[in-house]
Amino acid sequence: MRAAVLGKKACIMKKTNVLIFPAGEVNAVELHDALSYNVNIEVFGCSFEDRHGRFVFKNYMSGLPNIAEEAFIKKFNSLFNKWQIDFIFPTHDTVALFLVENQNKISAKVISADLRPAFLGCGNACLPESV
Repeated sequence: MRAAVLGKKACIMKKTNVLIFPAGEVNAVELHDALSYNVNIEVFGCSFEDRHGRFVFKNYMSGLPNIAEEAFIKKFNSLFNKWQIDFIFPTHDTVALFLVENQNKISAKVISADLRPAFLGCGNACLPESV
């Protein structure tokens, strides 16, 4: 945390905790590099499997259940509470879609582009209701 002086009072500003998930591939490393030098942001990473992220992220965890597993959201939310995560940057399209569809069950805000253009090629039949 850092202090900012406003008038005669100092106020403590909380860092924004950002989770990059999954954090084992090159796009996750690029996000880490883009965010980690900002003094207002603390970067975290997690993955299903132990991959390259453990060498890059100061705050890293592997071994999360797959998003298709029933225990995933409960485990994911417990991680958010432990690390006090404010935002999630998904780094895989399937993960992004899952997180957006389940935003109401997740304790942090998902940062994602509008997913509707990704489904334009397949027509309305495959467009998720939540998008």
